[in-house]
Amino acid sequence: MIGNHGGMSGGKAERLGSLVATLLAYSQPRALREIVVTVEGYPPNYEAARVQFDRDLRDEGIDIEMSGQGEDARYRIDPASYYLPDLDLTDDEAVALNLAASRVRLDGHDPDEALLKLGMFGAEGPALVALPSDPRLSQLYAALRQRALVRFTYGEVERDVEPWGVLCRDGFWYVAGLDRTRGDRRNFRVDRIEGDVRLGERDAYAVPDDFVLSKALPVEPYELAPNDPVDVDVWLDAVMAPRAAGDVLERNDDGSVVVRLRVASMPGLRSWLFGMRDHARVVAPATVVDDVKAWLRSIVEAGA
Repeated sequence: MIGNHGGMSGGKAERLGSLVATLLAYSQPRALREIVVTVEGYPPNYEAARVQFDRDLRDEGIDIEMSGQGEDARYRIDPASYYLPDLDLTDDEAVALNLAASRVRLDGHDPDEALLKLGMFGAEGPALVALPSDPRLSQLYAALRQRALVRFTYGEVERDVEPWGVLCRDGFWYVAGLDRTRGDRRNFRVDRIEGDVRLGERDAYAVPDDFVLSKALPVEPYELAPNDPVDVDVWLDAVMAPRAAGDVLERNDDGSVVVRLRVASMPGLRSWLFGMRDHARVVAPATVVDDVKAWLRSIVEAGA
């Protein structure tokens, strides 16, 4: 029996926070047997503890210094690679940051780990907002830190992506960047990634100067989806013409317009059209026209 497992009820978040703090405190790499005695939450069996330790490192995307192999392996975290640069916060700003970490949390994660990166510790009190979590977020954030390419399957296509930023909008996480497979800037909803996220080598790309994360995601529902976008032409009457998005293909004497939208989500397009009521009509391509007609017929039949 090797583990100090009296605190296993504390949960994964507490175990990971303690693990990171312990590995940062070591001036020299330490053996796994030493680590799990210090960190509560690991099983007493050595092999089970090793499997859990490896999973923790992988799930959190933690950069580890490692020397040796097998049971002789030694581990530590280099503080220089872990801590964020000094933000030169005032006392009031540090208190505000601590308060924010205490009130807005990622489901299943300890806010103290984020504060630890800033050289602070001690988020307290109940969370007022809990953001959704996803096991692949840690890998994506690790890739951001390392400027490493990521590979994952999305829309049944294996993608090689430069992750330029990760953000949460409307309850979903997105990674924005360059999809090298398609040769275009794309946004990917993290919960729709199929399987694991795999990291490539470090320093593989640079984020363009014109990239602004807050503006990376489009705002219309038909633009956010796992599919490759298609061009859809939509007629808008004079009432809705001033709100026209996309490229205007024609302007008519009655004030109506025909616009071309880049549609990646048919359900999103249907929702958008429903909000337009009789002020909008899909005119091309024929496959999308037929899809919308079938959807409208299903609504009529369901209400009959």
